[in-house]
Amino acid sequence: MAKVKLSEGFVSVSGKLNKKDDMVYRTRDGVTHEYRMKKRKFVATEKQLEAQRVMREVNARVSEEMKNVDRKAYWQSIVDESEGRYYRARDAAYAYYYGEMLKEE
Repeated sequence: MAKVKLSEGFVSVSGKLNKKDDMVYRTRDGVTHEYRMKKRKFVATEKQLEAQRVMREVNARVSEEMKNVDRKAYWQSIVDESEGRYYRARDAAYAYYYGEMLKEE
């Protein structure tokens, strides 16, 4: 997002006008310059891709658990017994399934 200082008209502009824009504006010594910046490309490492896969799988399992009323009640009972360790049934299920996924690897 661009920063615009308004005191006597446009005194200075700096930054991007929007996130998708590749033009950057900088004001130095009262003169605004325009630069074209290359967009960074995110290249995920193998570990990052594996972590994303694990999170997707855990989220899918937990979502299925929360759809079932009986299983949700079970996880809520775990929350009630946890003495503040978990706040919601989803949190308890997520912690359990995430731990299980780490054990498998």
